[in-house]
Amino acid sequence: MLGLCREHLGRRHLEAGPGSGWYLANAHRQFNGEVVLMGLNPVPLAYTCRRLEKSGCVVSAVAGSVLDPVPEAAGTGFNSIGLNLVMHCVPGTFAEKGVAFEHLARVLSDDGVLFGSTILGDVRAQVSGGRCPLRIRGSAPSIAVAMIGRA
Repeated sequence: MLGLCREHLGRRHLEAGPGSGWYLANAHRQFNGEVVLMGLNPVPLAYTCRRLEKSGCVVSAVAGSVLDPVPEAAGTGFNSIGLNLVMHCVPGTFAEKGVAFEHLARVLSDDGVLFGSTILGDVRAQVSGGRCPLRIRGSAPSIAVAMIGRA
């Protein structure tokens, strides 16, 4: 997953559901572009903004869900969009979650790339009782990693 970020991080990047910004902060490349963070929780958005500003890139944050159109404040024409470890947290079936890709595609540049990963399986059943899904039954769940380019 970190390799996808290193390879595909564009000069103008949207990170949907950035969490702590670990992937962006650890991409180990000189980055002096623009990053827009989009998420529902203002606490990790603020933390990740501070974390990435220390690296010298221009960072902004917008409140938004992948199930809704990307807020106008985020802008358009992104060279890359990261969607790491988000889709398994979104309610609904994968068919219902597909609208997220439609919304993100609308703000992706013609030569842009969307990359990301998610956990496969029923995560809700795995986290009951407060247990970490990565430790269930002594093994890690399957993780899907993908890169989607424009046609």
